[in-house]
Amino acid sequence: MNAVRAVLRDIGGHRRWVLVTALLGALASGSGIGLVAFSAVLISRSALLSSTASLALLIVAVRFFATTRVVLRYTERVVGHLATFRLLTRLRTWFFASAIPIAPRGLTDHRTGELLDTILDDVDTMQDVPLRLVIPPLVSISTIIVAVVVIAASSPRSALILLIIAVLTAVALPTLLHRRSRSAAPTITGARSAAAADLLETLDGARELIALDALAPVLQRLETHEVEADRARLSLARTRSAGAALLALAAAGTALLVTGIAITEVASGALPGELLALIPLVAMATFESIAPLFPILDTLDRSSAAAMRIRALATTASATPTITTPTIGTATVTATVTATGTATNAATNTTVGPPAGALVLEHVRHAHRPDHEVLVDVSCTIAAGSVVVITGESGCGKSTLVDLLLRFDEPGGSIRHDGVELTELDPSVARNCVAVVRQRDHIFDTTIRDNLALADPDASDEELLEVLAVAGLADVVGALPAGLDTRTGPDGSELSGGERQRLLIARAMLADRPILILDEALEHLDGTRRTEVLDAVLRRRRGRTTIVISHDDPAVASPGLWLELRDGRFTTRA
Repeated sequence: MNAVRAVLRDIGGHRRWVLVTALLGALASGSGIGLVAFSAVLISRSALLSSTASLALLIVAVRFFATTRVVLRYTERVVGHLATFRLLTRLRTWFFASAIPIAPRGLTDHRTGELLDTILDDVDTMQDVPLRLVIPPLVSISTIIVAVVVIAASSPRSALILLIIAVLTAVALPTLLHRRSRSAAPTITGARSAAAADLLETLDGARELIALDALAPVLQRLETHEVEADRARLSLARTRSAGAALLALAAAGTALLVTGIAITEVASGALPGELLALIPLVAMATFESIAPLFPILDTLDRSSAAAMRIRALATTASATPTITTPTIGTATVTATVTATGTATNAATNTTVGPPAGALVLEHVRHAHRPDHEVLVDVSCTIAAGSVVVITGESGCGKSTLVDLLLRFDEPGGSIRHDGVELTELDPSVARNCVAVVRQRDHIFDTTIRDNLALADPDASDEELLEVLAVAGLADVVGALPAGLDTRTGPDGSELSGGERQRLLIARAMLADRPILILDEALEHLDGTRRTEVLDAVLRRRRGRTTIVISHDDPAVASPGLWLELRDGRFTTRA
């Protein structure tokens, strides 16, 4: 429960909704007890009287409780579900706000399917907390109290018996059922999570699995997960059915017991005969509020497990943040980039530096692990508007350097952009200064137009075709029947390797950032096409900083600076 409380405390804004829903549920349940009680008295008294004139008040009471029960129950459902949806919205927003700052580096230890399961199923599981974990006990307690008070007014001994048996049933029966089904809930959750991860990886690698004739073991593993989950579900269903039967027996047994007590009281004259039917009917109605308590401990287990997984991922950002956001007092430093390319601090309304200036790296170092330092002492000055070539063998740290410029990781040493430390800028501002094209950037499973629009949602078709022309892709797109509305397939599977890379380059050109980094972006192009695209990019970006990263020598005529990254340090080539 501590994990559930911690998550609810972090997101906040739910207590009032839960209390209102619980109050409505208690009132609706109380109205149900009132309806049963007055109906029993009305039927009994009408059988004894020949005139209905004396029954008018009872009839009004029955109509009142019948109406209020329906209205209150409907209102409770509306408010309860509205509270759930609001809680779910706040939870998803909080979760993404917590997880995004550590992406992508902080998520590399998680399988994609497991992340998806956490984002979807675990977050959705938390919506059960108000309706199935918090509210049922409150409604059940209030119902038992109301029923005991109603019966106590006529038969104190019957009320005492009802109180004892109802409380024992409400406590003991859910506990007994939980012990019988305790292993089922985590088994179902674990099998579902493993199946989701395996299924996602199977879909992503279907070609390779089919080509290597390795699909059968994967399908067998998926079937094993499903069989395991089905067995747990069957066990859970049997346990819940047994619980329903035991509850029915407890309700019937209690009704018979209090009826026997009431009969003796009627015989002795201590209880009016017309109230005899009231006591067993109210007693049986009381047990209806106990049924929602059966899954409460299973819900607690599932919610606790989901909350722990959510917090384990979400608190990574606050416990060991991949990047830090600077603050001034208690205000977070945020900034916007104006049309002129100037970053302005929204907290102080001061200019924090035009991003079109020089990029200076001094004694930059970084290690993915304590025993493996990728960048040892990287220093250089990249003049604004220059063309820079960075070469080095695979694994020497070129892409790591790009991650530091994008603030996906925090650097050791100093990285200054036009005299402003990168760590003093909000991450979103730092990233607005740089456009990057990597060898395996993601293409979304939508149209060419939509993939380009990520860089500029307001771009016209003419602007889209213009950047496609720079990337050498305009003729290809123009020849397609759907043109810009052609779908790219999952991760660009409907495009060739070269077309895919050129689409990524066009997207980066449309972003038109002060700094463009081509990180092995031309590797899928043949020599002639590579030269043509690179020349077109450099012509369009004349006067703006462009960094070309490659493991071999790119065809760049007279770069302003040629750096080679070796052993974690830069050396300058003539």
